[in-house]
Amino acid sequence: MGSEARPPEPHAAPLVEGARAGVLMLQRCPRCGHVPSYPRIACPRCLAELEWFRASGRGAVQAVAVIRRPHHERFTEHVPIVMATIELEEGAQVVSTIVGEDRLDTAVGSAVVSAGGGWSSLPQFRLGGG
Repeated sequence: MGSEARPPEPHAAPLVEGARAGVLMLQRCPRCGHVPSYPRIACPRCLAELEWFRASGRGAVQAVAVIRRPHHERFTEHVPIVMATIELEEGAQVVSTIVGEDRLDTAVGSAVVSAGGGWSSLPQFRLGGG
């Protein structure tokens, strides 16, 4: 595989399409209300079919790491990359990148909001939005 990103799995397409449009899309189980942390084909708790919904995009940083040496040349222009575990208002925890000029100010507890038009095909976040 070259430097091109592979297309998303069919069950994850709404997440990727939402990220491209600047919208955070998540899944929710209509039976038990669980919001999984990443796209699934069925609810991991009760096996019901999941539904997509537009999430608030707001959350708080639970853990943070700064990557200063990219593992692939296509990420060089984005270094330093700030990776964070984010607890979303909806209850799901996601791992994502923090973007923006102030990204190095990210700390545990920082309020974040989803950011559209980023350099990744997956959702990204920026500081703020408390």
